[in-house]
This record gives sequence, structure tokens and C-alpha cells, in this order.
Amino acid sequence: MYDLLVKNGQIIDGTGKPAFSADIAADQGTIVKIGNLSAASAQTVIDAAGHYVVPGFIDITNHSDVTAALFHTPGLDSLVRQGITTIIGGNCGVSLAPLVTADTIHAIRKWAPTSSINVNWISVSEFLKEVEKIRPAVNFGTLVGHGTLRRGVIGEEQRVLSLEELSSLKLLLKTAIREGAFGLSTNLSASHEAPATPDELIEISKVLKSEGGIYKTHLRNEGISLIASVNEALQIAHGAKVPVSISHLKAIGRKAWPLMKRALKMIERTQKSGEDVIFDVSPYASTGSQLSALLSPWVREGGFGHMIERLRDRSIRPTIVEDLAGLTLHFDRIRVAEAEDGISPGKTIADLAIRSGLSPEDTMIELLVANSGRVSIIGKTIHRKNIARAVRNATAVVATNGSGFSDVSDGYLLPHPRSFGTFPRYFYRYVNQEKILSWEEAVIKATSLPARFLGIPNRGLIAEKYAADIVVLSPDTIRDRATYENPYLFPGGIPYVIVNGAVVVSGGAMTGNRPGKVLRRK
Repeated sequence: MYDLLVKNGQIIDGTGKPAFSADIAADQGTIVKIGNLSAASAQTVIDAAGHYVVPGFIDITNHSDVTAALFHTPGLDSLVRQGITTIIGGNCGVSLAPLVTADTIHAIRKWAPTSSINVNWISVSEFLKEVEKIRPAVNFGTLVGHGTLRRGVIGEEQRVLSLEELSSLKLLLKTAIREGAFGLSTNLSASHEAPATPDELIEISKVLKSEGGIYKTHLRNEGISLIASVNEALQIAHGAKVPVSISHLKAIGRKAWPLMKRALKMIERTQKSGEDVIFDVSPYASTGSQLSALLSPWVREGGFGHMIERLRDRSIRPTIVEDLAGLTLHFDRIRVAEAEDGISPGKTIADLAIRSGLSPEDTMIELLVANSGRVSIIGKTIHRKNIARAVRNATAVVATNGSGFSDVSDGYLLPHPRSFGTFPRYFYRYVNQEKILSWEEAVIKATSLPARFLGIPNRGLIAEKYAADIVVLSPDTIRDRATYENPYLFPGGIPYVIVNGAVVVSGGAMTGNRPGKVLRRK
């Protein structure tokens, strides 16, 4: 008798091979047999007739660690319910380890109050052991944040590193990789990381070449300087001879939209030359980010404390307003997603400006001051045709760039619907509706391609001796339901999700099982 039997389904195994009829048996969290198992028995039997059976989805760009969701909502319902069985944290330059000083944890303060986490670790190894104690519902692996490393070496200073500081940072990275981190992430648009030069980043990334690991980057600019920023990422990877992944590739703003086609061609040429490069893409035309990111770098310099002081300083307020006005922002398209004031979530900056009687620029500044800088926003800034171009690209994978939530609404938080619906939306829109991808092609981008790139062994495929991370879905009814106005809605068409052989979603409902494992770079 097996532990688990999934029978009568059409298997799309993640290799690109056409769907085929077979049963799957699993024991002790591992797939042990695939074939005609009509005579077999198991403790748990799932009848997948009329459904596709696919590998669990791997979310290569996830923020459940830095938002503290991993600690407060370890079931990560909104992720599991969309078929995600593995998440990778430590993205966009920020990770929860290593913590050189007690203040290093404050790198996450734009995401979540640091007081909300009981930090009792220093190293990556210690952090991962704490995650094991949490027992999340999904598998978890982490990258090392460049910003976290920089804060550990030079505190809140924003400048080029000295040779001695560079050596210290490289040693921290080497240790982190040896303790199981999958690579280095950067966010070169962040004020603390922006001073890093390509030469500095190449030197740091050489550690990844010697120790194993990937370079994953939030580009320096996703607007009118998109081409230069993509070129910088590819140059760093080429100079260090390491695999590179571009996080949430997009062209933000009408002036940047025509640049996407060229950026994709640059990535294709690099891939064809023999270098290992991928990028992840979101199926949403709206971005989610921090409102403070719209401020000029000089305003953000020195961290949140100094930023708030400058925003409150009436003598320099006109200069800040002038800088914002020069960006020609569409304030009617910038919607507040999260703020502690309890009034602004769900409203646009333009709405709040009308209510306050202030200019949109002044309203934005007052909003940041009132919420200690921690305001997240949703902005409609991406062209749908560019998303389709990106999805079609052979080097593309899909990722949420989101976090885990339960279905209980928080009045202070209106999360981007991507945290509830990314993967179902991806399949519904680009396979069923627009028919840009076949089911077999689409499954690869959600499973085996990110697993192969990250170097995660025995995951990402439906195959014998592979982990039993399995999703049973209806190709006809899979669809996201979360909206910008009401994001707390789970998708349809995914009745079963299995993580390490344990059923986490059954009949479209959470079972309460939390069988996720911590994944470490081998």
C-alpha cells in the first residue's frame, strides 16, 4: 500500500512531453511509481479524472520572508491555493540573514515592522533552522540580499566599498552560500545599493562562480533607462561568469514601453551565446512597489529615519515637490495598497489630494510622513502587449513577486492580487484565452525551468524519485478571482495541491497540513 495515489489524470510532467494518461504513487514524500496503477491501493487516493496533474509551481520571486508572512501566516494560504509548492525568498537585495549587527534587520522595515519578528539568528544556517521550526506549508529556499550584506559591512552609509569592505562582504557571501543560500540578489534601484558599480558587483559575484550560485537582480531602472540596466545585468553575469536572473522584467511607463522588445532581444542573444540567463514575469499590468521609491535618491539617502526628517523639513519641501512634479506621475493611477493610517488603502493619490485640499505631490509627502515611510502602492504602468511578448520568450518564467496571505481581510492592507492569483491568471490568460503557449510549454515555465536554473534537485518534474510536489488542476475552470478592489479571493480550478506527498489543499480547501521543507543549495 502506498501513502498517496493520484489516479486517472492527464499528466503534464514538466519536460515538454505531450500530456499522457497515468497514475502516480508516492511514499514518504517521493514519487515512486508512474503508470497503470489501477490495482494499487493507498492511504490517500485522489481521483484526478478530467484534470491535469502537473508538478508543483516554483515561485522564484517571493517576499513572504521580508513581509514576515512566513512567521505570522506559515500556511501561506494565498500561495498554496494557486498551486505554489516552493518559494524562494531573499529577493530584491533584502534577506533575513546574515545579520552582522542587530541593526541589519532594519533592511526589511519598508516591508514590515521589524518588531513583528522574534529574531534569534545571525547566520543563514541559523535562519534556515528557524524556518524549519516554523514548518511552513510550502518548501522554502533563500537568496542573500546585497543590501543586507552592505548594511552589515557599512551600516546605513551609501557609497562605494573600500577594498577591505569588499573583502568582508565577499566573505559573508561565501559563508552564506556554503550554508545553503542559492545565490545573491540585488536591487540596484534602492538607495543603499545604487552606489555599487558594475566592477564592484562583478567582483562580488565571482564568489558565486567559485562557490556555486546565481546572480538575481532587480534592475537599476525599469523605465526609460531599461536597456542600459538590462545591459548592466548581463555584463555583470558575463564578467563573473555566473547564471543571471532578472526579477520581474518589465517596462514601466509609456515612454519605456517601446524598449521592451529590444530588451528581450538582448536577453535572447545572450542566451544563444551560451550564457545562462532567465527572467521572471508577472501576468498583471499593474506593478506593486513602495511609494518612497518614487522619491529622488537624495531624499532617501541614509535610510527611513533621515528620509522622514527631510520630508518634514519645510525648507527643502519645495525642492522635493519640484522633483516629483518633474516625473509627470499619473497620481490617478497610483493606488495605496498598504498604510497604517487606516484611511488611505484602496484610494489613489489623486483621491487623497482632493480630500486633503493639497497638491498630489504634497499629499504623497504627507502620506509618507503619517505612515513613517511604510506605504505600498499599486500602479497601472505596464503595456499588456509587452507582458505577452515576455511570456512567449523561451527564457521566461512566471513568478508572483508577492507574499502569502490568508483569506481574512486586513483593513490596513490591500495587497496586490498577484499574491492570490498569479499562476492561475497566467494559465487562464496565456494558455486558454490568448493561446500564446501550449499547456506543456506553460508548465515548464512554472516548474522545471526555475528548478533547473536554481539548481534544486529532484523537484520541478513529475518523475520517479522526485519529490511528490503535485498540483491537480482543471484546464477548463482554472482562473484567478482576486481583484484590485477585493484581492482576498482564492482562485478556482485547483482542487488539490500536494507538498512532499502530503495533501495541503483538498477539494479546494486548506487541510491544515504544513509539510514544507527548507531547501539548501547543494
